[in-house]
Amino acid sequence: MLTRATSRIKNFIKTVIIMKQQLFTVFFLCVSIFSLSQEKYKTDIDLGGGYSFTTFLYLSKEQNQFTLTSPKNADKRVIGGFKSTLGRMLGKLPKKGFFVTLNGTQNGDSLIGNAKLAVLGNLKFKGALKGNELSGDFLKDDSMNVATINGIQTSETEIDYENFYSKIVEITQNNIYSKDVLQTKEWQKFQTKLKKLCKNAQDDVEFFLGFNLLSSNLTFSHYSLIIQQEETETVEDEENEATVNFEEKTPKTVYLKIKNFSSSQKEIAEIFPKITRNKNYKNLIVDLRGNSGGGLEAAFEFGKHILNQETEVGYFVTNKFNTKDFSELPVTQAKTVDGFIKELKNGKGAKMVIPKSDNAVFLGKLYLLTDSKTASACEPIVYVLKKTKRATIVGSNTAGAMLSAAPFEITGKYKLVLPLADFYTYDGVRLDQIGVVPDIETEPENALDKALSLIKE
Repeated sequence: MLTRATSRIKNFIKTVIIMKQQLFTVFFLCVSIFSLSQEKYKTDIDLGGGYSFTTFLYLSKEQNQFTLTSPKNADKRVIGGFKSTLGRMLGKLPKKGFFVTLNGTQNGDSLIGNAKLAVLGNLKFKGALKGNELSGDFLKDDSMNVATINGIQTSETEIDYENFYSKIVEITQNNIYSKDVLQTKEWQKFQTKLKKLCKNAQDDVEFFLGFNLLSSNLTFSHYSLIIQQEETETVEDEENEATVNFEEKTPKTVYLKIKNFSSSQKEIAEIFPKITRNKNYKNLIVDLRGNSGGGLEAAFEFGKHILNQETEVGYFVTNKFNTKDFSELPVTQAKTVDGFIKELKNGKGAKMVIPKSDNAVFLGKLYLLTDSKTASACEPIVYVLKKTKRATIVGSNTAGAMLSAAPFEITGKYKLVLPLADFYTYDGVRLDQIGVVPDIETEPENALDKALSLIKE
């Protein structure tokens, strides 16, 4: 009896297993048929300025409603299964790992709805679907164009990045400011994860976000991926946007906000004479909070209006520099960023000196406001003004992102930005990953009020 019962149980289990297998087969067949029925568009997201990211958008339609999504589970391919699951639970990542989502109403060829993009956030979308072509605009506040998309129906499923790995490593090894940083455990870990990313990433959004997240854990700054075509025209809006704001706080105190050292040279040159001509101005507050740096032109322009003598700022050294004798480095003769980069690529490094100005110089009390985003070209100037007691630094520690970097082409629109030269201050202090400690530490949002209270006292 026992043997017969056991046999029946075994037969029952076998039947259940066969039924489950058949059900799973039917399920996956249905999923496959559904996937094949989805329309797919290889789409370029153009952010302007030559920055254009390619992704794949999958179209689902129900009556007059549409949904377009980028590849599913992108978060898992970028940061791994555990972190992505945790991120979704905390609401910091989309539930299905879509980095791009558009949904709304379709009326004939017209598409109107909402969009959510990684980094850019929530936007409005207005577009069109004509034949096998997709187009549209992402709008902020219903009017300001943030980006455009253009897509065409395709059978492709992913972009091949596997050969990027060896090119990125080779470019880095040949040009990095010091080979020593490539011997660290952080770099070895980065290489391993980069190889996996190059194999798994399906589109530019995943590759771009993944690379820059990985590089943020390295022991040096200014190492990133950019995806940019050569610019063919100037973006007028960026040119016209004010990067320097001037405000009189009291008859004796003026406030100057410098947003960057990339495009502010002309404005700095125009505003400072207004300050130096007014003999009532005894105090100048220069706000460098959020200023991520830029080039030599604007930084030198700022320096020559507040320093009344030639000032040695520091030294840039490349991987060709193999001594500790900074005196052998030539003073840079470059007047532009491109010229300076060319000097670094071809030599051991350069000495940075702000020459004595022929213009009127502000000689009153100077206060600099800093935070954790005060970076790059700002930091040597903050340091030298602090050490020479020319200025009082108020706020929080600067970014500690002080290396000189340049872009190198990986292939086509994909470029690797890496640090060509390390930087040491005039008295031999290295700033990268360290930054400048303010004279008076306070929460960055309170820095202006603190500087005003110091002046009042």
